[in-house]
This record gives sequence, C-alpha cells and structure tokens, in this order.
Amino acid sequence: MTYPASSDVSAGQPTASAHYNNLRKDALHLGQASADSVNLGTFLSHHIENVSLVYLATNRVYCPYIASRPARVMINGYMLGQVADIESPSGLFSGAAATWYIFANRTPASVYFSLTVSTSPIEGPDQKLIGQCYWDGTNVIAGSVYSYYNHALPEPDYDSGWFAVTTATTYTKTHNFYALPSRVVLLHNSAADGSGNTYIVHVVETAAGPAKDTTKITTTDVVVRTGNGTSGATLWNMQAASSSGYWRVLAWR
Repeated sequence: MTYPASSDVSAGQPTASAHYNNLRKDALHLGQASADSVNLGTFLSHHIENVSLVYLATNRVYCPYIASRPARVMINGYMLGQVADIESPSGLFSGAAATWYIFANRTPASVYFSLTVSTSPIEGPDQKLIGQCYWDGTNVIAGSVYSYYNHALPEPDYDSGWFAVTTATTYTKTHNFYALPSRVVLLHNSAADGSGNTYIVHVVETAAGPAKDTTKITTTDVVVRTGNGTSGATLWNMQAASSSGYWRVLAWR
C-alpha cells in the first residue's frame, strides 16, 4: 500500500477518526495493517550499531566516539546514543580469572548509555549485552576485549565442529552455500573438545616427503584430505606435527 497512509489537513477541517487512525498506522506500522506488521518499537527492540569496545588502561574498557559513526543502542524500548567516548568506571574487575561480560546500560533521564561488566551474561531490564573480555585475576587482557556487534570478522557461516582424522583419508563437509566460500580455515587439535593446542593446517606430509595442500572448495562442500606420511599426515608445520587428532572446518560466505 501507499506510504504514508495519512495526509495533510487544512485549518478548520473537522477531525476524522480515519485520519487519526491513519496517523497511528503510519507511526506504528509504517502505514501497514497491524495484522501484517509488528510495530516499530518491537522491530527496533534489538537495534544496535557502531558499538566498538577497546581496552583502556588500567583495567577499563571504553566505547570510542567517532563523529561520523556514533554508537546507537536500543535498550528496553529507549533509543540511546553517544556524543563522546563512553568509559567504564575504575575498579570493576576483581576475583579469580574469568571471562567478564560487558553491558550497555540505560540510566533514567539520560539519552546516553553507560558501561558496566559482570561475570554473568544475563541481561537486566535496562541492559544490553554488547561484548566480553578476559580478566586473568590481576589484569584485563587487552587483546581479549571485543564487541559482539562491531568486530572485523563475523562468526563463520559454517562450522563442522571437531571431527577425528586419520592418515590418507578424504573428508567432505557440506556447507550448502551454493556459492564458493569467501574464506575457509582448517584447524587441528589433539583433543576432541578442542581443549588442546589449536593449529591452522595449510599442508600435510606425504610419504614421498614433500608437503601438499589439504583443501578443495565447491559451491556446496569443503573437501579436505589428510596426508600419508608417518609424522605429519594431519599436522605438519614449524610448531608441531601429528598423524592423528581432530580437524575443524570453518567457512564464511
């Protein structure tokens, strides 16, 4: 239907219920019937953009302000923004080593959000979970600070999980993108749950000695093959070598 549903009125024109209802329809549903469209508040209830998180010495984090890309967060139905760097208070971290979660918070009578942290990822009614960092018991690890909403590389669109591998074997993992992946990463770990050291696999050892690449991609599959060497058929690099263990395929559209 045509948007907007409402129209201009002239001075002295009598009030009509249809005009009021069309104004309401425009405001809540962009001119659509309520049966066909959630209201704008519901549609935008999880809206968040341009929220970056950066380490701030000592043991603090902040959301940097960029004039051309200011952060915007909807919290509990309230539209909040920023006009300057938003810094977490001092002294928020304590106790044993743990992952800490970072929240944007709404304060009544303010149009800007603030930052707090917690060891629990559970949101309160006036909070939005926006990121995390790692506290080692003494300090926040600077490289562990990141935003769920504004990091450079998104979560993979396909994750095979860890699967056991042996020598001279082909494994086909179906991503079903129906397009070639833009990026594929093959990982190796000695433990089924990924708790051991993780390595990126580029090549594997062959019986003849030289290393060979492992991976083929198609529009639906990632096909990987282990080598047939005795030392590095599943992992062969300057850090470690193995002819067993577990692989994991990550792929991005």
